[in-house]
Amino acid sequence: EVSKRRDAALLAAVEALQEASAAERLIRCL
Repeated sequence: EVSKRRDAALLAAVEALQEASAAERLIRCL
């Protein structure tokens, strides 16, 4: 279960990073 929680946390972190980079691109385009 610990490894599953780690995987979930990693996925959440990766998704957050992707969203942040996407937001940065949008802001730069504006």
